[in-house]
Amino acid sequence: MGIINVQHLSFRYKNASQNALTDINFSVDEGKLTAVLGPTNAGKSTLCLSLNGVVPHMISGTMKGELSVCGVRTSEVNAETVAQLTRHIGAVFQNPESQLFGLSVEEDIAFGPENLRVPPAEITGVIDEMLKLVGLSEFRRRSPYLLSGGQKQRVAIASAMAMHPEVIVLDEPVSELDPVGKNEVLQIVQRLNAEGKVTIVIADHDPEQTLSLAQQILILDKGRLLAKGDPYDVFQDIDRLRKTGLKIPAASEITNWMVEAGLSSHIEISEESAINSLQDLIQKGFLSLTTVKSKRNTQAEPQGRQPVIEIQRVSFHYPEGQNVLCDISLDIYENDYIGLVGSNGSGKTTLAKHFNHILEATEGKVLLNGKNMHGMRISDAARQVGYVYQNPDHQIFARTVFDEVAFGPRNLGYSGVELNHIVEEALAFVGLTGQEAVEPFFLGLGQRQRLAVASVLAMRPEILVVDEPDTGQDKAGAEEMMRLIDRLHAAGKTIIIISHNMELIAEHVHRVIAMSGGRIKMDADTRSFFSDSNVLQQISLRPPQVTRICSALHSPETILTLSEARSSLQVERSNLEAPCP
Repeated sequence: MGIINVQHLSFRYKNASQNALTDINFSVDEGKLTAVLGPTNAGKSTLCLSLNGVVPHMISGTMKGELSVCGVRTSEVNAETVAQLTRHIGAVFQNPESQLFGLSVEEDIAFGPENLRVPPAEITGVIDEMLKLVGLSEFRRRSPYLLSGGQKQRVAIASAMAMHPEVIVLDEPVSELDPVGKNEVLQIVQRLNAEGKVTIVIADHDPEQTLSLAQQILILDKGRLLAKGDPYDVFQDIDRLRKTGLKIPAASEITNWMVEAGLSSHIEISEESAINSLQDLIQKGFLSLTTVKSKRNTQAEPQGRQPVIEIQRVSFHYPEGQNVLCDISLDIYENDYIGLVGSNGSGKTTLAKHFNHILEATEGKVLLNGKNMHGMRISDAARQVGYVYQNPDHQIFARTVFDEVAFGPRNLGYSGVELNHIVEEALAFVGLTGQEAVEPFFLGLGQRQRLAVASVLAMRPEILVVDEPDTGQDKAGAEEMMRLIDRLHAAGKTIIIISHNMELIAEHVHRVIAMSGGRIKMDADTRSFFSDSNVLQQISLRPPQVTRICSALHSPETILTLSEARSSLQVERSNLEAPCP
């Protein structure tokens, strides 16, 4: 018997038409780390909430089957005693702000033990222990809301661990973090598992990083358990996994090509093992890397185009704060496709908010189509520069999809047939025709993001700023959103994407503006940016895994995408002595 035992578990939310989970069976041994992988709506969050009794006792629905954690049958725990499970099970969620509420870091960590009536002297010791565990001792009295995303998530982990649980469940804990924050959190998770012997269940839709940590993986698809077992063994059936919509790491995709070509008998799941395998094939003369013959345009030169936004020696600071932007000068040209990148706190979002006059420069000038934005009304700027926020729920407020999209044009004086045409046009472009009467919050996350884009497009701006377009999205959702943005660029729009996702940047944008410490560290075409390892290291960003693998193989040029890698990797069939080395 494992520390977690699940037998024939099914669950359907109240008023839902189908199960969120159906006939799930697995166990987790004490001290092991299990990764739960799958696309959006696979059932990952429902399973996580079931483990600590929140489902079905605080979120109602119908549960069947058996589920026990640390010997406690969670299906039999009532709502009043769910809190008692926190002695056994800690929980960390996707958005750390949803579980942080103290005025200081130490208050958040102390909250759980205080509710268990732990003596104050002991709580002080617990706080010291947890701060040391997550590497935040110097932030003890800092407001959690002044921390970076990775630091906030570490506080959430410390708060959960303050109860000294035997099991900790993490539901997509790094999906909203930059590369630095992701690495911080996953290192803590790995150390908890290795040193503290804590049993860990971590859910994610991107297996690239979690695969290397897990001793067991569960693959969920539409509420059913598609596969379970050793990560290496499960990923040998890559075609089956791909059909679920699960994102396949570049290491596995590339080594799968080697299997298909008869050069290898197995698929690798880690970057290191993939590099070693491919290097061996190169050394034996079975594989080579050539220059990519056909590459997409990543040219950043203006080529005679006019600047639509001019940033002239701009600095900015919030009241009574230090400078967030420091002496920035920048030109953005008509039909640019820009990736604005940098770790949390680098200043990229603050800079982007100057583009549409949400913020006004403390020093310097911002020109929009040649006109100084000083004193310009935000509504006038919004006609020219649309801004789509990271979380669509931060800008959606109307009762119907139609009213949401119509809000901006109505405020610009449009009505009647002309207003209807504007709304129809915007909804058709984002693929939401027929949803006009639906309440926005009944839409899925991907649809709400497209609705947010439609409400901005209805203002007919020529410049579009999109903040983290793939946040919370699985592979299919992110690709759908990026296809929409690509179409907008092809239609002549100037696009600026703020993103932590280096794969998204490498695959789509033509120019990268990299920020650190409120300054621009690099402004270059995409291929040149990912070729400069020194700058990437300085700003704590990493190239996509496919780029790192091909670089380790001494590719003659910087490879940005899997399609480029496939074009570059050439099988030397004349040197093959056997179908499988």
